Amino acid sequence: MACSKLFSGDLPEITNLIIQFLRNDLRSLYSCVLVNRLLCRITIPILWEDPFAVMRRDGRTYDFLITYLLFLNNDDKAKLKEFGVEINSLSFKKPFFNYPSFIKTLNTFRVELHVVNLINNLFVTNNITTCSISQIQRPLPNTLKSDKITFAPIFNVENTSLELEQHPISSSKIIDFICVSLFKLFISNEISLNNLYLNINYYHLNFISQLCKFISDNPKFLSGIKDFTLDFSHKYRNIFAYPVLYPFQSFLMSLPSVLTSSIKHFSIYFGFDKEMLTARNLERLIQSQTQLLSLSFYSITANVAYLLGCLNYSSNTLTSIKFNYCDFTNISSFNGLNYLSHLESLQFIHCKGITVRVFQPLLNIPTPLKIKTLKLEGQIAETVFIQLLLQKAGSYVENLELKLWVDVERKRVFESIIKYCDKIQFLHLYEIDYVNIPQLHKLITQVRKNLKYLSLQNKNYHPPYILLSGNKDNLRVSSMILENLGQILPSSLNYLDLNLVIDPTNFKDFLDNCKHFVRLSRLLVKNKNIKEIDDTFNILKKFVKENEVTNFAYQVNSCFNPDDFEHQNLEKLVNDIQPSIKMNKYSDLVIRISDFDYF
Repeated sequence: MACSKLFSGDLPEITNLIIQFLRNDLRSLYSCVLVNRLLCRITIPILWEDPFAVMRRDGRTYDFLITYLLFLNNDDKAKLKEFGVEINSLSFKKPFFNYPSFIKTLNTFRVELHVVNLINNLFVTNNITTCSISQIQRPLPNTLKSDKITFAPIFNVENTSLELEQHPISSSKIIDFICVSLFKLFISNEISLNNLYLNINYYHLNFISQLCKFISDNPKFLSGIKDFTLDFSHKYRNIFAYPVLYPFQSFLMSLPSVLTSSIKHFSIYFGFDKEMLTARNLERLIQSQTQLLSLSFYSITANVAYLLGCLNYSSNTLTSIKFNYCDFTNISSFNGLNYLSHLESLQFIHCKGITVRVFQPLLNIPTPLKIKTLKLEGQIAETVFIQLLLQKAGSYVENLELKLWVDVERKRVFESIIKYCDKIQFLHLYEIDYVNIPQLHKLITQVRKNLKYLSLQNKNYHPPYILLSGNKDNLRVSSMILENLGQILPSSLNYLDLNLVIDPTNFKDFLDNCKHFVRLSRLLVKNKNIKEIDDTFNILKKFVKENEVTNFAYQVNSCFNPDDFEHQNLEKLVNDIQPSIKMNKYSDLVIRISDFDYF
């Protein structure tokens, strides 16, 4: 009875809550569209909030772009026809919804990428280009007939370049025109974006210039921005010397008044322009945002380090800061860090010059530093800083991801984690070597009371192409990781992700020691061994069935060969289990440390 009322529309509030709960499950949302008009009306706006995020796969076409083009005004359609792109409205029924009014997220790079791919795949005949889509190059077979298991791809079918292929329409003018027309369409619908990723690239400076002018003239477009990214990671040093980008400078200057303290998450990619003519404008922008929760810096260097000096304006709200590919070598100190007393998430990804001298202000904060999420990836100049940081904040760390390349650094940091961190719930460890295995087992034993999510990856002793040939060192260290691991894992573990070179015999012994699990909801295995992959899957399948694991995934790091007996057998095994066991794609089940950010 309650179900019938729900789907008939008698309980619209509850129905809406259910749909909102499914907003990240695209397959379920698409199914809801087909149930009835009520669910369709609720679901369609969600599906069209960020259509540009959907990448082309398996030869799928760009129907959503064609739909948008149908909404262009007659003048823009006429201009498209001059370029040789004719929109024949008679071939399409009138849309039921005003799809452009639903957009909430825009990424200028993705918009350009989709438009470039659309133009490159238009069917051309008699010098007139219509909006029918030609056959797109299909990938060589790299997956099984079942889409639940993935082999290593042979190549990427998605064009990720903004350059046109050899094509009758060889000018970038059509790309600029379509991109600008799309933004004009969105602005004309008086939408208010939630998320904007603005990429300043060399290929289409005219598009960016026009876009900035349109946005400046229509401040409502950005008035509700929550997540804002500025990407200057271009290839050319003097990009801001182009007169065509003068409107962009004016746009940056106007942002503090346009955004009115709405930004909660701000990311800045600095790229290669050492002049950074925009840095002072960015400083004013950061200072104007009093609700800022997270900051991400990419490729920061000494000449723009002063930006961190304005963090005191967000000291009461800022809880997360991320440094990606930053070079701190010539930076004396980050004094702005001493304002981050409420910091809960700190991430260093492939950064240089991480020393005590640079980050001493963070260690000098007098109050407890309650960092819950910590990620370290790359090479640490001074592990002493990490040791001191863990000494100060280790008792609060709940989510930890560690990917250190240097053996000595990894060993020292492991020792500090064991000594200071006892509340870890999410643990993701890369580059596990022979010397780390005793430390690994000791660490898991120490945190097993709270541990809920565990991801492990062995150190690769050789490049991937050698790894695929079945390297014995990688196989040996993977087997040593699994040995005695099952016995010490907590029965309450929710998530286990193993990225190893798996020997079926050792894997079976490991799973035999894991039968005490009572809450395991996700089991993911990425097998980097190219041998006996079907035997490993058979062992995994049996464990999943006997222990009622809710979701599991199996990925093989080798290319699918339809003539290979093991691959044929694996395909048969996968197809046989589908009705009785829920199997997912590996990428659909992965849990990342970013999923635990506290916002």
